[in-house]
Amino acid sequence: MSVLRKIPVSNHYAFSSVFTHDLEVTREFISALIGKPISKVVIADREKVMEEVFEGKGIRFDVYLKDAEGESFDLELQISDERNIEKRVRYYQSILTADALSKGERYRDLKDSYVIFICVGNDPIGLRKTIYEIENTIVSAGNRLFKDGMHS
Repeated sequence: MSVLRKIPVSNHYAFSSVFTHDLEVTREFISALIGKPISKVVIADREKVMEEVFEGKGIRFDVYLKDAEGESFDLELQISDERNIEKRVRYYQSILTADALSKGERYRDLKDSYVIFICVGNDPIGLRKTIYEIENTIVSAGNRLFKDGMHS
């Protein structure tokens, strides 16, 4: 039996290796998770460093992906509950968004982005759900979805 087969998926190396080396498995996994088909994963980077803001806090995505349509995905393995998931999701989304358009591109060309935390051994929201789908809403309009293309 291969040594790699003995490494648990909760190991950051194993987690990022699976999703960056077998793009068909990655495509199927993301499609099932978000409930819509992904045609093809074209970029898959492990521990991608993003330092978009001058002198701002950069981040390192566990697994950064882009599909053939230009949508971006950040897969994060979360082992411990640091009680900061809401702020981390917000910050990670902002970095994905800042990276999505080039100078001169129009806002209407902005593709959807997904920040996906896979939490092992903890429930950071505390509502005892297996999956949390988080999107912005317009509170003053009966919580109507604000279709900004950010998904968490």
